[in-house]
Amino acid sequence: MSKSLSLQAHNLYAQLLDAAMHSELARLGLLSADGCVIRKTVRGREYLYYQYRENGKQKQSYVGPASDAHDRFLSEWQQERSSAQKLSAMFIRGGGYQLDSFASGLLDSFATHGLFAGGGVLVGTYAFLAYQNMLGVRWSEALMTTDVDIARDRHHVDLAILPGHQIAVQEIMGTLRPEMKPIFDVMRGTRQIVAYAGTDGQSRLDLLTPMVGKESVDPVYVPALKSFAEPLRFLDYLIEDAQYAVAINRHMQPILIMVPNPARFALHKLLISQKRPKGQEAKSIKDILQADQLLGFLIERSSRSYDIVEAWEGLHQRGKKWVTPVCAGMARCSDTVRVWMDAHGISSKA
Repeated sequence: MSKSLSLQAHNLYAQLLDAAMHSELARLGLLSADGCVIRKTVRGREYLYYQYRENGKQKQSYVGPASDAHDRFLSEWQQERSSAQKLSAMFIRGGGYQLDSFASGLLDSFATHGLFAGGGVLVGTYAFLAYQNMLGVRWSEALMTTDVDIARDRHHVDLAILPGHQIAVQEIMGTLRPEMKPIFDVMRGTRQIVAYAGTDGQSRLDLLTPMVGKESVDPVYVPALKSFAEPLRFLDYLIEDAQYAVAINRHMQPILIMVPNPARFALHKLLISQKRPKGQEAKSIKDILQADQLLGFLIERSSRSYDIVEAWEGLHQRGKKWVTPVCAGMARCSDTVRVWMDAHGISSKA
C-alpha cells in the first residue's frame, strides 16, 4: 500500500515548488528585468510570458503554462524565503523522494538549459517516481523492489516533446552530457540519432514525440529539436495536460520539471499495458501496478478523484480504439479501483 506524507511535508513541497519557480525565473533573467508577466491563450490553454524592453525594443521570454503555483509565486516572490537546500533536506527527512545520481545529473542539465520550460515532459518510470513528491505519497516498497523490471527502468529516462517548442537536444547532450553517447538507427542504415546511452550499459535517454498519421516505426525529424525522435501512438493524450513538479537532486536542490497529469498517466498506463507485444508481460504487469497505485491514491484523496473523471472524458472522446484497451487493463486492477470506476460510469467491462 502507498503511504501518505505528513501535512508538514505537503507544506514543504509547496514551498519547494515556489523556490524552484523562483530559480527558473532567475535563470531566465526575469527577476532583474524591468517588465511584467503577461498571459497568452494558445489552442485554449493559457501560457505566461515575461514582457520587457531592451535597447528600446519590446521583448518577451517564455515562462511556462499558467498555473496556480505560478500565480502564487508572482504575487509573493519578493518575500524572503528559506534556502532551497534547507527546504529540500527537511522535505527528504519527511519522506520525500530524491533522485538517484544518474537522473539527478541528467535532469539538472536539462532544467539548466531550459528544456522543461521549452516544452519537454518527463514520462515513464521517473515521472511515476516524481509523483511521490507532487502528490505527497510514498509508493509501496513491494512495487519498488518487485522483479517486474522496474529497477532497470529507473535508469531509463523518457522525454516527450510538445510540438512547436524549440529545444536543441543534440547540442545540450553534446555540451552538457558528453558521457552519454548517441545511438543511431543502424537497422535502417541511417545516421539518425534515436537515443543516448551511458557507457555503463544501463543508463539511457529516449526522445519521444506523438505519432501523427499512419502507423510507422521510422524516427521522425522534429525541426524544433534539430534531431530525430521516436514517434509513439497515444503519447499526445499523455502529455496534453502536462504539469509542474519538483524533483530533488543529489545536492538537495529542487529542480522544476514537467510531468503528465497523474490521472492521464494512470489511464495511459492501462492502455499501453494492453498494447505491448507478447513477451513483454513483465512490463504489462508493471504498467498495471503503477496505474493501480496512482488511481487508488487519487481515489483515496477525494479532492483529486475528479481528476480521473476528467482524464477519462478526454480519453473517451477519442473513440473506442482508446477506450477498449483501457477497460481491459482496468479489469486487472484492484477491487477498490474497479468498484470506484464502475460507480462513476467508467466501466471495467470493455
